[in-house]
Amino acid sequence: MPVRMIAPVVVLLSLGVGHPSVAHDTTKAVSEVDQAQLAALMVHDFATTPDNTEQTIIDRRIEVTVQGESGVWFYSQLNTGDEFKLYRQRFHQLALSGDGKNLIQRSFVPVDPDRFVDLWTKAGLLTPISKSDMRPVLGEGCTQVWAKDAEGTWHGKVDPRTCEIFSERRQTNIRIGADSYYRGTVYGTSERGFDAEMNPIWGSKPGEYIPMLRCQSSRCEAEARALFNRTK
Repeated sequence: MPVRMIAPVVVLLSLGVGHPSVAHDTTKAVSEVDQAQLAALMVHDFATTPDNTEQTIIDRRIEVTVQGESGVWFYSQLNTGDEFKLYRQRFHQLALSGDGKNLIQRSFVPVDPDRFVDLWTKAGLLTPISKSDMRPVLGEGCTQVWAKDAEGTWHGKVDPRTCEIFSERRQTNIRIGADSYYRGTVYGTSERGFDAEMNPIWGSKPGEYIPMLRCQSSRCEAEARALFNRTK
C-alpha cells in the first residue's frame, strides 16, 4: 500500500542495487503459489537503508488471521524519526483477483488504533481479528495490483487513472499513484499525486523510491538508532 513521503525520496540507484525492471509479465495467470511467494517477501520487518541520512523509518509487520476472509493478511506499523514515533498502522490483504490474473493488495486502518499498537507483542490479539476491527483506507480503484517481471522482481502499482480521492487539504479531488517492489531482501516504495488532468502536484519522480532493507524485529530499532546517531 502507498507510503506518504516523509522527506525527500532516495533514488534507488544510490543504493547500488540498480533500478528494478518494470516489464511485467501479464500473460500468465497467478496462483496461490505466487501468492505465498509474494507474501513470503512482504511479511518481514524493514528499515531505511544506510545511505538514507534524511529519514529513519522502521516498518514492522506480522501475519494475522482475519475471520472468514481469504488471502494472506498482515499488520504493518511504521515508526519514524530519531524517537521512532508511531506514524502509521495498517492491515493488508494479499489475495488473488476475481479473474485470477493478478495478485491484489487492499489496505485497511484499525477502527481502534491504540488496541493494535505494537501488535507483535500482544499474542492474545493475533487471532481472531475481525473485519469489523478495520475500515478501508481507499476505494476499489486504489487497489494495488502486483505482477512479477522476468527477473523475479515483484512490482505493485496503484493506477492514478482509477484512484481518485477528495483532498481535505486542497478541498478538491486528486489522483493518487504508487509504485512498490520487492526484490530479495529489498523493498522499495514511492507515491505521487496528480490533479484531475493528471498533472503532477507532489511526490517522487518516476523511477525514484524509498528503498528499505529487511531487518530482524528485535534489532530494527537499535540498528536504526545507531545509524541515526552516526549520521545526524
